[in-house]
Amino acid sequence: MDRILIYSANAQIAKELISASRLIGEATALVLEETAALDLAACGVDVLHSEATGARPADTAAMAELIALAVEHLGASVVLLSSDRRGKELA
Repeated sequence: MDRILIYSANAQIAKELISASRLIGEATALVLEETAALDLAACGVDVLHSEATGARPADTAAMAELIALAVEHLGASVVLLSSDRRGKELA
C-alpha cells in the first residue's frame, strides 16, 4: 500500500481527496488549523497538524516547502492536492 499525503485548504475538497485515497493506500491529511484537524480526523485518517509553522494557505512557496517536509517525514509516495488554483500552483 502506498503512503499518501493529502492537502487542500478547503475542508470539503480534502474530504473528497480522502475518499479517493482509500482506493490506493494509507492517507495522512496535512492541516493548518485545529478545527480542520478534528474534522478530518473524524473521517478516519491520520492528521499531520502544522499550525505552529505559521504557514498560510495563500503563501504558495511556504506551503510547497511544508508539503515537501511532510512528504519526507511520512515517506509518502503519493500527494493528492485539490484541483483548484492553489492546488495547481502547489503541484
